[in-house]
Amino acid sequence: MEWAIFGSAFTLLFILIGILGDHLRVKRKIKFRELQLQERIAAMEKGLPIPEFSDTNGIPVNGTDQHKRKVQWFRMTALSIGMIFTFAGFGMGMAFHFSADSGFHGLATIGMIPFMAGLGLLLFY
Repeated sequence: MEWAIFGSAFTLLFILIGILGDHLRVKRKIKFRELQLQERIAAMEKGLPIPEFSDTNGIPVNGTDQHKRKVQWFRMTALSIGMIFTFAGFGMGMAFHFSADSGFHGLATIGMIPFMAGLGLLLFY
């Protein structure tokens, strides 16, 4: 039964690391936008041509292009996370079901939680 607690703790830690990484990415993006805004304000004050906004890769941003890229990124993220959750849930269920310890057989349904979440994301994709 200790292995189930370890597995659950590992899964939660994995999720928390993902949330932290996303937070850091958004924080870096906000900092980049603030720097761009300061550059534009300085250019306006000096009477220079105003530079275009660009994304973090230096590509000029157009409203429709940016929206299309966001939608495409969101769909690909949903697909990848859906695949990971589906196979992780299936693997957890099979591991608990075919475990040599009979105490784990009842825990096989725990694998249905990420499995169904993954299927939902795959259906969304």
